[in-house]
Amino acid sequence: MSVIKNFIISILAIIFIIILIGSFILIFVLRDSCVNSIAEEVFSPDKKFKVVVFERNCGATTDFSTQISILDSEEDLGNENGSIFIGDSDHGRVVLSEKNVINTNIIWKDSKTILIQVDPLARIFENKTNYRGFKILYK
Repeated sequence: MSVIKNFIISILAIIFIIILIGSFILIFVLRDSCVNSIAEEVFSPDKKFKVVVFERNCGATTDFSTQISILDSEEDLGNENGSIFIGDSDHGRVVLSEKNVINTNIIWKDSKTILIQVDPLARIFENKTNYRGFKILYK
């Protein structure tokens, strides 16, 4: 009887290890499943910073989103969320640009103030008004 018990315990341990390894592999594969595609970069008047408008695509289960980040002029976008703005087309209510983002207009008022004009029908999830010493206005 103890041989069968040990065999069952061994099989259960192997199944547990396989599930654990499979979970780690799945998490590793899915964690970077989003892709950012730059639509526009607008440099500050002093050329030290840039506003980057980009499409973020996280796969079939989510809508594409338009996101905006403020970066140092030489900094790459990477694969992170937008730092100041996240919005989407609200399931097609907004006509997207040819680069598949919400129509936006980025205006540097001065080297620390940015005006972002966004389609009023866009669904907004985040729109920060202050970030790293920048004042951000929305219209």
